Amino acid sequence: MGGAPCPGEPLCRVSDAVGLRRGGAVSIMMENRIEYLAAIIATNKLGVTAGLINSNLRERPLSHCIAVTESKKCIFGGEVQHAIDQVRGELDLLEDSDYFVIPEAGAAAPPDSPFASFPNSRSSELKCAVSLGSSSSETEP
Repeated sequence: MGGAPCPGEPLCRVSDAVGLRRGGAVSIMMENRIEYLAAIIATNKLGVTAGLINSNLRERPLSHCIAVTESKKCIFGGEVQHAIDQVRGELDLLEDSDYFVIPEAGAAAPPDSPFASFPNSRSSELKCAVSLGSSSSETEP
């Protein structure tokens, strides 16, 4: 819609760079925030199935849900990193290349993370496009 930035575009570029491809699957686990929506939009845009994992799950229920989605990657928010760390050993994902944290608002991603340059919800770089009918406007979160 007329040049309005897509909130998922930065994540789309990163997702493509880390090997998410059409027909694949990824688990997404984070609390409600703009990055959650951006991750869903990005995976959809790439043709990747997003398994949306309840951010309240822990231990066996969490590892089960990630496993049944047959995810090739796991994208999660920094606020649930402890829960993900508890189940890493139970999943068929590679330790160094299949887990990606999107930091909590105001926090930075690890420097070696492909999401290090991904804007979070406190960043002025991420703008939401609001479109109603033929009118659109950009607002900063």
